[in-house]
Amino acid sequence: MVYCKSAGFSLVELAISVSAVGILLGLVIGGVGVLDSSRIASTVTQIDTIKKSVNAFRDTYHAMPGDLNRAMSLIDNCDATFSCGNGDGNGAIGTGDALNVEWNEGVSEDDETLYAWRHLALSQIMPQAAGRPDAVGWGYSHPASSFGGGVEIFYDADHVFLGDSHGAGHYLRYADSFVESELESGDGLLALSARGVDRKIDDGNPFLGRVTSAGEEDSGCFNSGSVEAYEDYTSAQSDLDTAQSAFDAAVASGSAPAIASAQNDLDNAQATYDLAEAEYASIEEGYNTSRFGSGDCFLFVRLGL
Repeated sequence: MVYCKSAGFSLVELAISVSAVGILLGLVIGGVGVLDSSRIASTVTQIDTIKKSVNAFRDTYHAMPGDLNRAMSLIDNCDATFSCGNGDGNGAIGTGDALNVEWNEGVSEDDETLYAWRHLALSQIMPQAAGRPDAVGWGYSHPASSFGGGVEIFYDADHVFLGDSHGAGHYLRYADSFVESELESGDGLLALSARGVDRKIDDGNPFLGRVTSAGEEDSGCFNSGSVEAYEDYTSAQSDLDTAQSAFDAAVASGSAPAIASAQNDLDNAQATYDLAEAEYASIEEGYNTSRFGSGDCFLFVRLGL
């Protein structure tokens, strides 16, 4: 009698295959992590270069790049051939609506936000700021980003970000594509990348400090729902502290009815806090670990200028 060997895998072969897949997956994820770190470091360097270049331009020409109203006479080759022109000299990069920018509002077609990079490049203060004069795009009219996409610069008279005002000033905005009216898939950075830059040069909190980021819901990025969860969490924490103080005071008074009432309030406050903490922790976890998927975030950096 002839026996045919089964075409399936043996347990040993299956174990070897699973181990090999695990090793390969680990190498891929590890490689992505190294690549992320490199891109984050490159972006941090780029932000520092832009800030130093803007400061150097201001020291040299006594005006902000893009806003210099005598650029065509003071900067060599600043003319229509190089898509370069004069600003209005009001001290801010941006004209009209660009002086009060929604976090997801387009500014790339505003003259001064385009001229800013031309002024920096043609003055040789930051030659890499702009490339070809015959196109609007990353690496041409605006600096490209190591994450893909590029960076815009503009002045915002009141940078209202996810419901909170971050004050007036000049900002950088990193995105994958030029923003027309609202954030769409592919417009931003992965949440993990945005968090990496935030941690390097700021506090790691996506809606506090000089580095902020926001995006679509369910993308791993912070949004209005995230802010609401954060506010609920901090409010619940404050209420819990108040309830604890009231309970301690009741215990000190020795009044049984007061202690019972305060204990009930404390239990309710604790339950509310636990729910709020869990909700916010879930959002934080998504922001900390989101690596794949759309994850579209805008990354903002306040230049302090």
